[in-house]
Amino acid sequence: MNFLLKILFFITFYFFTTVFAIISLPLLFFPRKFLKLPLGLWAYFVNLILHVFFKIDYQINGELPKNQVIYAIQHQSIWETIVLANLLPGPISIVMKKELISIPFIGWLFKHAGAIPLDRGKQVQSIRRLLSSSKYAIDRGDNIIIYPQGTRVKPGVQKTYLPGIFALYNHLKIPVVPIALNSGKFWYNFKICGPGIIKVSILSEILPGMEKKKFMSKLQNMIEKESKSLLD
Repeated sequence: MNFLLKILFFITFYFFTTVFAIISLPLLFFPRKFLKLPLGLWAYFVNLILHVFFKIDYQINGELPKNQVIYAIQHQSIWETIVLANLLPGPISIVMKKELISIPFIGWLFKHAGAIPLDRGKQVQSIRRLLSSSKYAIDRGDNIIIYPQGTRVKPGVQKTYLPGIFALYNHLKIPVVPIALNSGKFWYNFKICGPGIIKVSILSEILPGMEKKKFMSKLQNMIEKESKSLLD
């Protein structure tokens, strides 16, 4: 029964995502603020089908900042790239792999919505572009989302955080807000199960001015320690 639910869920998820992308294409000719509604509906629908099929809900703990920040979000599932990104306040620019932005239709929408491409195959040029694009995003009033692990990581497994987060922190001189979660406990790649609650912890800001080694250690320790407690 659970196997059939998974099949139905992913058919529904990918079908609706395709429909979302196609009907949103005309918005490429309008200012990006008009994408907020379809992106919000997409996130709402993902939450809805998670609840309908598997009784999975979410809970956010901690105070969201009112100032401009960089959100450093632990990456376990596709959930935080769709739902959590939509729940965070203000206009958002998301750092994502260049390959995702290159996907026809959905990638064009990501780019128009303000996505910042990161090409891991060309590190020096990519970091330069990351910094210039993020500075442009901050100047127009956006917050920035980056997933410092660089890829989805199974809950309970530690992976060294990539240096792109420090490059942003050091260049932009604004606080970093670490975010820990347990989304992969319920949805990791094509494995999905419930019922349960996806828990998200908004942690204390890391203020500008730390040197690289201390910053990276503090960020990873904060997120991984909190994430471990969310898995209990």
